[in-house]
Amino acid sequence: MGFKGIILRAFNSSFGNHGVLVRIEVAYQEAIALKRQKELIREEDAAGQAESELKARRGAAKKNSRKNWLIYCGFIFLFSLIANIALLKLFELMVLSMKSPLEY
Repeated sequence: MGFKGIILRAFNSSFGNHGVLVRIEVAYQEAIALKRQKELIREEDAAGQAESELKARRGAAKKNSRKNWLIYCGFIFLFSLIANIALLKLFELMVLSMKSPLEY
């Protein structure tokens, strides 16, 4: 027999009134239900907060991904620009000196 049973038996032997025991049992069940509701609300809040943190992390990762992509595209653009300038200089030297490209 658990603690609850001992308490109920003590009240039953003391008062002998079944109505008091029923009210005590109802109050006990309500207290348990209220405790469970509060616990469930805390769990739902924690789950919502974890979800919002996950969304924030994903957004930051996506932003970093876009930033890295833009940096990569910038490097490719600069490399192609430098290569084109080098080719133009080489072509200019070839035209000015009128030498064959194989002579370089």
